[in-house]
Amino acid sequence: MRKFVLALLAGLCCLYSAATLKCVVCNSLMDGKTCSNWDTLSFITECEDDGAGGNKTMCAKIEQFTEGRKRVIRKCSTADTEPGCIRRIASDNMPIRHCHCREPLCNPASHPTLSPSLIASTLICLLGASLWM
Repeated sequence: MRKFVLALLAGLCCLYSAATLKCVVCNSLMDGKTCSNWDTLSFITECEDDGAGGNKTMCAKIEQFTEGRKRVIRKCSTADTEPGCIRRIASDNMPIRHCHCREPLCNPASHPTLSPSLIASTLICLLGASLWM
């Protein structure tokens, strides 16, 4: 019985909320460099249904060059695509990079970050496991 309760506790700690995906949502044109070099808890948004039946199941990061400046857009996305990045050339012959991902807060800067919920879940699991040993 003790092992079952421990396994159940560990399983519950590791669940992600399937109801709402959280993504970084900002635009460097309006939000400045803090969007381009995102590494704080600002701009975190719970992605909601867009009302037109589009379920936002991915986060997106778009990098483009406009008028000689790099622009970064981070948003919730309804894209039906595989996670990853693609490079394209826009109609004005400027490069664009589109990245899509499915995990919470997966569209930050290129360096990996840990989400606060993942850290809290891990600590709860470790605490629960130590209490049952």
